[in-house]
Amino acid sequence: MSSNVSAVAPNAKHPSSAANGYKSTTVAVPHSFLSEMMASEYLPSAMTPLCHHMQRRGSDKATFHNYTRVYHHLFQHWTRDAFNLLEIGIGSIDASVPSNMGPNGTPGASLRGWRDYFPKANVLGADIDPQTMFSEDRISTCVLDQRSPHVAKYLDGMKSMFPSFRVIVDDGLHDGATNLHVMKHLLPRLDVGGYYVIEDIRPDQQPIFSARRFYPEQHFPSPSASAESQPRYRYEFCHLAYSAPGVPTDNCLFIVQRTQ
Repeated sequence: MSSNVSAVAPNAKHPSSAANGYKSTTVAVPHSFLSEMMASEYLPSAMTPLCHHMQRRGSDKATFHNYTRVYHHLFQHWTRDAFNLLEIGIGSIDASVPSNMGPNGTPGASLRGWRDYFPKANVLGADIDPQTMFSEDRISTCVLDQRSPHVAKYLDGMKSMFPSFRVIVDDGLHDGATNLHVMKHLLPRLDVGGYYVIEDIRPDQQPIFSARRFYPEQHFPSPSASAESQPRYRYEFCHLAYSAPGVPTDNCLFIVQRTQ
């Protein structure tokens, strides 16, 4: 383990259950991170509660991929907590949209799966495709173009409703440079102890992450803060073992945890 938009307002009303009263918090860091769980035998063979929720909702996080087993290991301590979660990539089925799910995908499946798994969390989904927008209890959505030169300004504009997030998942545009650019702007909004995950990293994109050319702690110096109070992160590129036939070559995660 290594140490160390098109600007469109959020769709419909803010989730009813408490986000307005939620403030950034420091949360307990699980006893271990990832180094020992990357061996296939460490991943639980049985279905986790998150696997069941995501499968029932039609998300490929628990079918074509086995991300839900990793996520349950990392997040199971928080299922009774109130916090904010952001997922970029609601799931477009429009063939003209980059990184779309194809005609058999289920838009919004993962957002509903997260809501089921975290019954007190408020979930925000962002996507470039306006057709994926919807609003349900504890779920809000907004249009976000990750490639827009104004993406930083738009992300800042979300602070009034979602000042910070304990979990951020980027399942949007699968382009390493774009993913890292957006992460640079969102990492300061990550709660201490929280996780930022980039999913579905294709083989041609993997060197950007596995070569450790991105060091989060170097991107956010604060001249007015002491070294001890600077944000700190640890991160890991994870090429997950998966024994099912037709294993996707992009069954990879880049996971960052804020530790300070």
